[in-house]
Amino acid sequence: MNIKSWLRRVPHPVSLRLDDKKVIRISEGKNKWRDIIDVIALEQPVKLEALDADGNTIRMTQLADPEAPADEAAGAKPKGELAELGALIGKAYADGAAAHAKAYELAFGENTKLVGLLAERLGGLEKAWQQTLEQRASELMQQGGASGEGLDGLMNGPMGPLLQALAMKTLGEAPPAKPVVKTNGKK
Repeated sequence: MNIKSWLRRVPHPVSLRLDDKKVIRISEGKNKWRDIIDVIALEQPVKLEALDADGNTIRMTQLADPEAPADEAAGAKPKGELAELGALIGKAYADGAAAHAKAYELAFGENTKLVGLLAERLGGLEKAWQQTLEQRASELMQQGGASGEGLDGLMNGPMGPLLQALAMKTLGEAPPAKPVVKTNGKK
């Protein structure tokens, strides 16, 4: 039933009685029908009576079945445009939150896989670099012995500091401290 058309029928009511209890006066102004429909939607009466200025009933209607079981009426969802809008907004929020959670879970999982892959590749590159460095040092030591310079020539050459650091790392010793150099007072 369209409550707005029921209210606007002539003669126009001055007030409404909800469920034989509450009497609500209809305000004056251009939004009076919308305001009273909002009140009806909020109160959700079963029985609605339109009253004239003297309080006499002009017309009456039943909005819900009074014979319906009490537990059905108590468990029923609220009716009205605002209740439907609220339910739609709540459902949209829940769906959006679930979609975001799924997206974040997927992105985090993919990022974790990427970090694992990069760490594995970096470990492989470090091992290859270490092997190449050791192989090159071995070749240089063999070449140094053949040319007559020996180990001293190798250690004093451009590869000396690198080989010294590699030897210290392999032996687990700390690199030697830098020598203290006297200055002329300037820092």
